[in-house]
Amino acid sequence: MVYSNLKFASYNCRGLRNVDKRRMVFAYLHRHKLDVIFIQETHSVLSDERRWRTEWGHDIIFSHGTNTSKGVAVLFRAGLSPIVSKKITDVHGRFIILDITVNNDSFTLLCVYGPNTDNATFFHTVYNHLERFQCDNIICGGDFNFVFNLTLDKYGGVHQF
Repeated sequence: MVYSNLKFASYNCRGLRNVDKRRMVFAYLHRHKLDVIFIQETHSVLSDERRWRTEWGHDIIFSHGTNTSKGVAVLFRAGLSPIVSKKITDVHGRFIILDITVNNDSFTLLCVYGPNTDNATFFHTVYNHLERFQCDNIICGGDFNFVFNLTLDKYGGVHQF
């Protein structure tokens, strides 16, 4: 049983390459006093990590895409200091799965940026990785790019079946 009072959020940032936008997004997230934030569509690359961690002020775990697409990250607030016991990051910047412990509470975290085409194989791959994690307390966040009901969940665009 989890007794934690952690605050989680998920945010599709649609690119954080621009320093002014990145600082604005980070300030917005800090103002909401969130503990763990899943962000998608970071457009981050390996060379961004050090600068972005400095600007955020604490831990970030990345799965990079390219400087124009994809990329996910999990941000932790200052002072949280999670212990990461297991980590899988997708080489294409589509997901991160973590087993973490915070204040004696354990969680499996899943941050996803799903393909914007119908791709069942992607979700099977994520699920197969997730099965290898031990924690029963699973927190998922992200942009799944998945529509359950075309009438209720989608407006405009092309209807794909």
